[in-house]
Amino acid sequence: MTNSKSQSTQLIEDWMLANIKRRGYERFEELHVDRINSDWKAPDSWNEAGFEAFRLALDAKSRLGLDFVLVLTFGLKSGKTPIGRNFRTPAEFQAQLDSTPPALYLFQKGMEPWTEIGRLNAGATVEKIDSRCLGPEQVVICAFTLTSGRPTLRTIPARFWLRAN
Repeated sequence: MTNSKSQSTQLIEDWMLANIKRRGYERFEELHVDRINSDWKAPDSWNEAGFEAFRLALDAKSRLGLDFVLVLTFGLKSGKTPIGRNFRTPAEFQAQLDSTPPALYLFQKGMEPWTEIGRLNAGATVEKIDSRCLGPEQVVICAFTLTSGRPTLRTIPARFWLRAN
């Protein structure tokens, strides 16, 4: 059963409000795109589904007047040693995605993982990325990778984070 755009938007809004009510953002509660719309269950749909979910969520966040940071993440392949960013084009980005669907997160302003690295005790590094590596039609405010600098520490999985104010 395919969810309509309005059903997807309602599901995202319900998740946001519930997340805020139970302070799920403190526990990194996420909403994976394959749970938003049944058309987004197939891995080959995840890239575009992630961006569509992000657009719907940004609109919902604005409409609801939520003073939180909305983030879209993509899981990246990782190994026993830090890989760092190894993509520069949309095709290379797609090739680096892992088997986890993209996910939406909410964070309190100033409490995002990339500003609170010490809180996560992960020794992570942040690298800002030109969003054109995602494709010519993808416009984001800030795109970067956040990966653990310690090969044995898996507190922060390799993630590609997209943030909009």
